[in-house]
Amino acid sequence: GGGGYDGPAGGGGGGSGSGGGLSSTPGSPPRTGGTQKGGSGSTAAPATAAALVAAAEEQAAAPAINMNMDGEEGEDDEFFDGMAAMPTDQEIDGADVRVAMIGNVDSGKSTLIGVLTNATLDDGRGLARSTVLRHRHEQENGRTSAVSVEIMGYKEGKQVIPQARQQNQRWAEVVEESDRAITLIDLCGHEKYLKTTVFGLTGMMPDMALLVVGANMGVQVMTREHISIACALQLPIAVVVTKVDICPQPVLKTTRQSLAKYLRQNRKMPYPVKDMSQVDAAAEAVASDRVTPVFAISSVTGLGLELLKAFLAKLQRNRCFVSVIT
Repeated sequence: GGGGYDGPAGGGGGGSGSGGGLSSTPGSPPRTGGTQKGGSGSTAAPATAAALVAAAEEQAAAPAINMNMDGEEGEDDEFFDGMAAMPTDQEIDGADVRVAMIGNVDSGKSTLIGVLTNATLDDGRGLARSTVLRHRHEQENGRTSAVSVEIMGYKEGKQVIPQARQQNQRWAEVVEESDRAITLIDLCGHEKYLKTTVFGLTGMMPDMALLVVGANMGVQVMTREHISIACALQLPIAVVVTKVDICPQPVLKTTRQSLAKYLRQNRKMPYPVKDMSQVDAAAEAVASDRVTPVFAISSVTGLGLELLKAFLAKLQRNRCFVSVIT
């Protein structure tokens, strides 16, 4: 079985089987393992990035076979010899990290971007997303149909909050007053816009994907599809479970279990982040493409937002992956 993890409002995560559960309740100690058939018990969660990666590698399935273009084991040397060399550290702008927002429709991606960039909470009726959605039909139905971009600026570790109303003025204000930036790429969640989402994940060249899952919606078909696409592109993934303030506990428990199960099926170890002391390890371990930090938030009450902002502030582009700022 896949297991799950405890949510922000308490309640037991996990389930039967060897998958166990993970706790994500703010203020409670993390745990891995959980109840297994024929016994019980738990062990303390890894506290360092190296331990997290080692634990994720241990949980991963059999190692993937290196296949060449003919479908046989081994590398295709002639193909790879013709590829361009990887850029050097000097050729990479480490001050700009690109994060693609993926997830099912109505999970709260645009709202979360509006809350993060404006440093204000949502009213539950679409106030935050109104600054992100560009087209009239998007404003009317609240659903993204095209790739849009917003930026978060940081100056000496503190977020720069723009005061202007116009988008061009807001961006200019952030760029002028910041020493580094986080580019948030808002992608579509509806199935009929899947090609647009794939374009954003490839053409916009994000450093990582931030999967947004509505706690009251569960792991939908497009959620699983987006996870599979990000894994195929070898993008590190972090997960944000939204709307935890309005989600009934039985539904939240089912969402936790389904999410943990599907992540493990894709060789990802979910790592709930519920304390500021875990942020550094999560930001460093996510680059391994094995550890998946999980945040439980509410864009209306502000629960968990400070942890997510601290996590984003620690990320830096590094050779097409993400590494922690030293």
